[in-house]
Amino acid sequence: MARTLKRSREWVYRWTGRYGRGEALWYQDRSHRPHVIARRVRASFERLVVRVHRKLKSKRNPLGFWGAEAIFNELADLSVRPLHSIRTIHRILVRHKLLTRRRRDRSRTGPALPGPTARKQNDVHQIDFIVGHYLAAQHPVVIFNRKDGVTGLVAGTEQPDRRVQRVLVFLQRDWRRHGIPRFLQMDNDMSLTGGRMHPRTLGQLVRFCLACRVVPVFTPERRPASNAAVERYNGLWQEKVWQRYRFRTLWQLQERSQAFQEAYNTYLRRKWIRQDKGALFKTRVRYLPKPIRFRHPLPLCRGQIWFIRRIDEDGSIQVLNETVWLPKRYAHEFVRVVIRTGVQTLSAYWRSSPKGRFKRIAHRTYKLREKARTPFL
Repeated sequence: MARTLKRSREWVYRWTGRYGRGEALWYQDRSHRPHVIARRVRASFERLVVRVHRKLKSKRNPLGFWGAEAIFNELADLSVRPLHSIRTIHRILVRHKLLTRRRRDRSRTGPALPGPTARKQNDVHQIDFIVGHYLAAQHPVVIFNRKDGVTGLVAGTEQPDRRVQRVLVFLQRDWRRHGIPRFLQMDNDMSLTGGRMHPRTLGQLVRFCLACRVVPVFTPERRPASNAAVERYNGLWQEKVWQRYRFRTLWQLQERSQAFQEAYNTYLRRKWIRQDKGALFKTRVRYLPKPIRFRHPLPLCRGQIWFIRRIDEDGSIQVLNETVWLPKRYAHEFVRVVIRTGVQTLSAYWRSSPKGRFKRIAHRTYKLREKARTPFL
């Protein structure tokens, strides 16, 4: 029989033995799962994971995270021993059907923009507004967020409007506490650029950056994905703060938002340290001195202003409310336009690939409305 079926004798004896014992389902394969699992997680640890998950899911948790990594941090704070890995905790949550969210698609699409490169803390800060929200009394509120391009550390403020004076107050407080960045990347909002009325007009935020030796970087128009880091944080903030609570006053919103920012920054620091990337937080940081006072309006200081633009079909781009013409052979390509306020020139740079070298494709005199002076810092 074994020769006819081209099987071994042991295989034939096993199946004939099951049939001879009169088993009802003798023809079905049996599970190969071991009867005793030596390294199985204890039932008490699984119950503890489920309890911590329920605790973190409540509104008393300012962070609003209740996944495997958040549970791991909570158990570490409780000094639970033995403490299993994040992957083991994730499998426990899946086994108890406590996870409903799928993994987000973080694959990058679209061309690489010729923006600043962030390698360490405070190299690049991204800022952005969240508008269109109202408190319970129908009072409008504007949220202004800032995110570091490498560490992901965040800061923000909530105000009744988005006047540039409120932005400057926030940046002064933020740079005194977390340090001054090399680049400040933002979109083309009128309160940030200085308006759209007059050509070659530099707003107060740009002047403040130049006074602090910070390079303001303006992303391409109508491309929110170019400020992806802070845009993702905006969505997270709305999910974990705005949608979880009901706010009647601006003070309540500011209190909840501040608690979330502190919890989120602590969460990120622990994550980087656990991944042996704590060196990201040990870089030299330049802080804004407290006694410094700026007069209004701010004078123009020497420095650079970057604009990331896509060249139109006719070879034109928009910079500071006027049209700048570039070679048509670079149409539909992204370029970096650099205005140097000290020598008052405009240069455009292009590269063929994300790792390629920049090539200067245009250079000309660019007279501003006033002469630049030495930066304050």
